[in-house]
Amino acid sequence: MSSRHLSKDVKDGIRTLLELDSKPNFRKIAASFGTTSKSVAYIYKKMRKARIIGVPEIAETPRRPRSITVDMEIAVTTLLDRAPYLYQDEIADFI
Repeated sequence: MSSRHLSKDVKDGIRTLLELDSKPNFRKIAASFGTTSKSVAYIYKKMRKARIIGVPEIAETPRRPRSITVDMEIAVTTLLDRAPYLYQDEIADFI
């Protein structure tokens, strides 16, 4: 489970354990919270970065769904096969 899908309580618990231990064991922390050591390492890296730079952690915003469909992609590929010299603004007008 990626750290993005962990609940706020779990992330807070992981942060607390990471702050208490000078040399944290990511695997033990991950096992106690039912996540991966990669997720714990990611949270640790973000905490360390915030501590060094002084920038607080910013909540991740959900990503927008892809707005280009498969049909549009095929049409642009076909267009560029026929006219590879087109500029990006001309391709955008075509879409």
